[in-house]
Amino acid sequence: MRDERTSRKDREFAGRDSLAFLVETRMDSRTDVPSDQDLTPASLRSHIELWIKNHVAATKILVAAAIVVTVLAVSAVIPSFSPDAPEEAFPEVAAPTQLEPTDPNLDTDGDGIPDLVEEEGWTTLAGHTYVTDPKNPDTDGDGLTDGVEAGQPAENLAEASLYTGVSDPLKADSDDDGLNDKAEVLGWSTQRGETFITNPMNPDTDDDGLSDGDEAGEVVDGQADRAVYVGFSIPTLGDTDSDGVWDAEEANSGTDPYSQDTDGDGLSDFLELNLVGTDPRNEDTDGDGFTDKYEDENRQSDGLDPQFEDVKVSRWDYATDFAKGAFAGDAMPVDSIAWLAGNLAVGGASFLPVVGWVIGGMSDIRDAVVAAINNDWVGVGVNVVGIVPIVGDVTSISRKVEKFLSTSPHLAPQVARVVSQLNHVPGPDRIRVVKAMRPNSWESLKKAGADDESLYRLSTIGRMDLDRLNNLLDRPGHVSGRSVQFMNDGKAGEDYLERSRSRFFAKAETQFSESTKGCITVCNPHIRRFDVVARGIAHEAKVGFKTLDSTTRRQIESDAYLISTGQIKGAHWHFYPSAYTSKLGASDPLIDLLEEKGIRYTIHLPKTR
Repeated sequence: MRDERTSRKDREFAGRDSLAFLVETRMDSRTDVPSDQDLTPASLRSHIELWIKNHVAATKILVAAAIVVTVLAVSAVIPSFSPDAPEEAFPEVAAPTQLEPTDPNLDTDGDGIPDLVEEEGWTTLAGHTYVTDPKNPDTDGDGLTDGVEAGQPAENLAEASLYTGVSDPLKADSDDDGLNDKAEVLGWSTQRGETFITNPMNPDTDDDGLSDGDEAGEVVDGQADRAVYVGFSIPTLGDTDSDGVWDAEEANSGTDPYSQDTDGDGLSDFLELNLVGTDPRNEDTDGDGFTDKYEDENRQSDGLDPQFEDVKVSRWDYATDFAKGAFAGDAMPVDSIAWLAGNLAVGGASFLPVVGWVIGGMSDIRDAVVAAINNDWVGVGVNVVGIVPIVGDVTSISRKVEKFLSTSPHLAPQVARVVSQLNHVPGPDRIRVVKAMRPNSWESLKKAGADDESLYRLSTIGRMDLDRLNNLLDRPGHVSGRSVQFMNDGKAGEDYLERSRSRFFAKAETQFSESTKGCITVCNPHIRRFDVVARGIAHEAKVGFKTLDSTTRRQIESDAYLISTGQIKGAHWHFYPSAYTSKLGASDPLIDLLEEKGIRYTIHLPKTR
């Protein structure tokens, strides 16, 4: 080890020993030459410069030697730029040289780019040209040297001032995404412990519609290039949680990009947003005590719906009402679907046509229905048509339905559901019975573009009131539109809207986002994403029936905010019929808020062909 250190020291002073020999042979005896022990790079440089000044006639050999030693000395004593910065941000900066100002290799600030190139401008492969400060290694002060922002010189090209290009040396945030260039080049961290390297020249590295800054989220610790961020989503993945909902749409809907089921109700965010129509941020959208998943899975069996409040009815209460309708009829009227089902079940006879049932009285009917119901309770909209076959012709059924609705008009949707399940009645006859329930609205909706089959389909789920649907078309905020076929999911609605708008507007933009950060609390926290923007009007597609939940409320507030700031000229919502739920339109509170905010809307009526 000692020999190795001695050898290294010998090499370190070899250059100075050679110069000492030249000094001894070229200087007169009065010149004081420092000994090896006193010789340092700084003292040697000072001594040589003084000697050159006093001995102008020195030979060219001595001058050359002095320059060499001066360069060595300066290189040894000048520290690298910004010692606290990471090595990647500041690779070892070359020392300024004593070259002539016009020398093409002169690099005064040691940033790796010659002065002449910085003064005249250098170009990147992307075609950007920059003029940087040859006396400042970091022209924009972002923590990256100009040389690092320029990148490597382009290979195999004759142009000496052409570089690959990493970031803009004149802007601390090249792409205006809210992240400092140094953070994007060297990596930034989240409170989850993740570290990401993003493209400083592309505000949306993964091209998912959400900027890198929005995906980073708010700063939770530190500042600028050394900050730690909340971490909204992964900036290098379009769909962070792989749930089928892109990160930008999660921001638009208020869902968690790191969770496939934000509200934990058992329905994925994708299903709630694109198929079921429920609030992905609320496990019980209608607040009736049943989770959205449970209601969605038991639509048919228990007559439940996750968008409409359902009331539990014990099977004994249901069976009792059924028995009253069947046995006593108009003598014991009850305002319930169970009573109507019982009233339709018998034609004045004390016999139910179910394998050997012979009923002697109301209690026997009740017991039979109770035995046929598996659960302890049912939804208010359930009926036992599939359990207890109904008898009677179309005329008698229509007459009983009409009489029941005269006292219970609010139950019209559930009555239509009961009629639609009369399987022993031919389909056209069932349509006639349902049509007779709302004849004026039925004809009005047909004139607006619907047909008999589609209106009947809307009626089968027991939630759509055709009178109310018809009234929506006459409200001040409604704009007439084309009727369409039932759509499979939300994506189908978006695609249709894009095609229809592009047909009329050549410059329509799709999946367009606007920042809502200035809206503070009532809007989406990051962006509002629109399906289509044409001539400044933002268009939104909604498939199925929509309620005013936390998601739709923030979207409407975001639209109003963007209109007020001039970011968009207006907004227009489009409602399309759903093939999955057989529903269409929106709740009164949602329509009221749209009209309050001056947002137009269109109910696209269904057609079967």
